[in-house]
Amino acid sequence: MKQRFLWLDFLRGAAALGVLAFHVVVVTEYKQLDGLYVLVDFFFVLSGFVLWPALPKERTTARREFSIFFFKRVLRLWPMVFFALVVSNVIYWIGHLTQIDPNPAFDENRRWNLVLSAIFLLQIFVSTSMFMVVPLWSLSAEWFTNLIYGLLSLVRGSKGLWLGILFGYGALNYGLDSDWQWIGFIGPIRGWEALGRGLIDFGIVTGK
Repeated sequence: MKQRFLWLDFLRGAAALGVLAFHVVVVTEYKQLDGLYVLVDFFFVLSGFVLWPALPKERTTARREFSIFFFKRVLRLWPMVFFALVVSNVIYWIGHLTQIDPNPAFDENRRWNLVLSAIFLLQIFVSTSMFMVVPLWSLSAEWFTNLIYGLLSLVRGSKGLWLGILFGYGALNYGLDSDWQWIGFIGPIRGWEALGRGLIDFGIVTGK
């Protein structure tokens, strides 16, 4: 019987409301809301706490176990991805096609190749594809973090976790140092810094 942590459900709900408040409340005199974006890291931590036990640990059964894990993650993440992208693009195209201007400007961030990149959760690598639905960057980071730890889980003991954490710190440090212009524009939500955040958070609680 699977154990359910009700207190984690409560914290997850509180974190979701915090992230929502950050995105919805654009202008406010309460500066505390400006930092609520860090609650995304809680979801990465929670992902590691919940998913690490489900990752394959034995090489003899790794292919089957990883296939099951991979399939479950697809079912968990992609319905939300498709729903968000469909709603975003339907709203955009309705607005675009109903403008009075006979030649309305086209949003270059909605080209078909960027739509495909967004569908395949490549936002942290193809950064312009995230502008359709910016919060999907976190699902992109989580997806690739899950894949990396899926391979690292085959390393004996908890060494795989520590390798992931160390690599995450290196990636985050490199990203913060080399991508400062983007970070100043929208935050550490792409490339090495986004992947580093995911790797550190996923492994930090379970890396005992």
